[in-house]
Amino acid sequence: MKKLLAALILTGCFDASVIDTVRFRCSNTYPDCPSNRVCFIQPQDKVSGEGWCEKLIDITNPTTDLTGGTIVNDLSMVGNDMSSADMSFPPDLRFPSTCKAGGGVSLGDGSFACDGNWSYITPNTVASSLCTVKVCPSLSSLAKTACDNINGFYFGDVGGGLDYETSSVFECATNVNNQALIFYGCGKGGLVSNINCKGFNGYLKCVSGGNFTCVSDISTINNSKSTRPQTGVICCP
Repeated sequence: MKKLLAALILTGCFDASVIDTVRFRCSNTYPDCPSNRVCFIQPQDKVSGEGWCEKLIDITNPTTDLTGGTIVNDLSMVGNDMSSADMSFPPDLRFPSTCKAGGGVSLGDGSFACDGNWSYITPNTVASSLCTVKVCPSLSSLAKTACDNINGFYFGDVGGGLDYETSSVFECATNVNNQALIFYGCGKGGLVSNINCKGFNGYLKCVSGGNFTCVSDISTINNSKSTRPQTGVICCP
């Protein structure tokens, strides 16, 4: 209780710049932390139940390794083991999921990689129906780094073309002539182009009769159909 009282006094008496330089202890018993921080207990401290109040911007960084750690929030959510989760933090700590079905993988800038299949045949099953708002028309460098480490492949709302003869000349465009149609995306399950198209350099071809097809108009990912496993779209807020 003394520890909690001291933290509350500090929070009330010092300005944000001072609080930002102070580290606060917390525990399973007293998980309370200053605003924008959560109580995180390292694997080696699980027996004692003692941890530190970590900044959300640090703990939700896609490069942060939280394996085996425990996040305890102020609602006494004790025992949230991160060792087997795809995402090492609750998905709504900084950003709500932009996936229509919820969940997905946060890419650190408000966008999410959302799994699912889709078809251009009916309006309510197009690619954008996987998102609460829209499929991302571009990709930030932060989101690209996170997405390129995910198994599978996730499309943006970005089309292009690939030269039939050389298979090495790429185009980033909404209309292409005499080229194989492609859509750009990110993730370990795609191919890699030699150009960057609106933040993306991963891609997949549209193959007639295959598990990813599209119509001749590649101005939108909604003009495609996917039955691929471990595939989805990047949804923006």
